[in-house]
Amino acid sequence: MAQTGKNKLSRWEHPAGSGIRVREIINRYAGTDGGLSYRVTVPARLAGARQFKQFPSLEAAESWAKEQHDGAKKDGQKHFSLSPTQREDAIAALALLEGSGMTLAQAVALAKKHLHSTAGNVTVKDAVNRLVVEKESENLRERSVRDLRNRLDVFAQTFGEKHVGEITKTEVEEWLRDLRGISDKSAEGLSARSKKNYLITVRTFFNWAISKGYRAADNPATSISTPKIDWEAPSILTVDESEKLLKAAKKEQKGLLLASVVLGLFAGIRSNEIMRLDWSAIDLDEGILTIGPQIAKKRRLRVLELMPACIAWLKTIPNRKGRVAPGKYTVRWADFVKKAGFPDWGENRSNSMRHSFGSYHYALHSDAAKTAAMLGHRANDQVLFDSYRSLARKKHAEDYFGLLP
Repeated sequence: MAQTGKNKLSRWEHPAGSGIRVREIINRYAGTDGGLSYRVTVPARLAGARQFKQFPSLEAAESWAKEQHDGAKKDGQKHFSLSPTQREDAIAALALLEGSGMTLAQAVALAKKHLHSTAGNVTVKDAVNRLVVEKESENLRERSVRDLRNRLDVFAQTFGEKHVGEITKTEVEEWLRDLRGISDKSAEGLSARSKKNYLITVRTFFNWAISKGYRAADNPATSISTPKIDWEAPSILTVDESEKLLKAAKKEQKGLLLASVVLGLFAGIRSNEIMRLDWSAIDLDEGILTIGPQIAKKRRLRVLELMPACIAWLKTIPNRKGRVAPGKYTVRWADFVKKAGFPDWGENRSNSMRHSFGSYHYALHSDAAKTAAMLGHRANDQVLFDSYRSLARKKHAEDYFGLLP
């Protein structure tokens, strides 16, 4: 194991000669050292695209590295067609089925048929309270719990005293059709997007209720047509606007917001993730950024391979310790974009750095899976195609990622 870096962290190949690397990582959050974890990197020549996975123990990391080596040796890149989690789940399921004479598909079909128990007599109001408490105990983000509670409280205003098992599809359809908001803009009826959000929440509620036995296995909201939303192209920055933003960030507020701008433009990091991010998660030597589950919007570990422009700009920042974003970030940002010449930022451009990265990255690589992985989307996520495809051309993408300090 070779000792490298100022922290004398180790990195090595496992199995030897495989090209698969294991590296020690110091777990730091808010400046606190939380011990070591181990990052495994599978090279693109084996997996088709470079893959990363992080483990809390050395044994687990080396075991997984050997599995990838053995799988690639046996099946080539087909071995990587399933995610590691899916593969582990399938292997465990097949082990349980051994000797039963059933295929995995047959077992799943049988389980679905007998999964749900007889409906109970729980009211909607009680079920809503139980669901929210359960989600709070799962450490769901405060904003997510608040949105869930607010929408289900509206649903409970109409159906609160009814038993969950009594509500019909027709009743849910009528409720959705007649929804009204409390603001002047929505008093005459909610937008299609808002109704879609309510319908998705109600579907989630009934699926949860079915899993608890509060209702038989029929979700009255499943077959209701989802309101159609007129597609609007997301706002992205031109190459000139991006350069203007970078120059302003370098000059304004002593450069305290430069890292935030760079990570937004050249890594597509969400603003809420930037606000929680620590410099210890950024490895400029390796060109890797780790978004831990305590930071990521979807609570999933995300390891990003940084673009050269991102690395180059971040290296210009002298103080790379502690939190990436300065204190009073929201107030600072509002003042910054106004002085930088973007007075409409809050209303029309709040996600434009992330949208810009997604659009130019897709235009540069024409690789949906690669762009999706950088943004934290599923590889087949339709949001990627709806939001980023055809918004930029490759020549503009080359200029965008060619913006160097």
